[in-house]
Amino acid sequence: MSETELKDVIAERQLVGKKGEQTFTVTVKIGRPVPHPKGDWECPYLISGLPNPISIRVAGVDAVQALYRLQGCSLKSSTTIAPREAIFCTSSSSCPTMFT
Repeated sequence: MSETELKDVIAERQLVGKKGEQTFTVTVKIGRPVPHPKGDWECPYLISGLPNPISIRVAGVDAVQALYRLQGCSLKSSTTIAPREAIFCTSSSSCPTMFT
């Protein structure tokens, strides 16, 4: 799935990242849950602005479970997708979270 395939975005958040003197913007997008052709439901999730964008689909038995399961797919819980020693915040005035 590419960014153009995430057609029906239902939620979006932009984070400001800083590593040393470099700043960058990371965008997290959640798509509307859709039925999977083989049953169950899936919710697309896209993180862009990193060196390697993350594009996944989270599955559930229904739309609500697919959305609920997304809470485990955040920048905080996945240090493998964040640049080492980068600081992320929702705005320049918010409290940053350190990734190491």
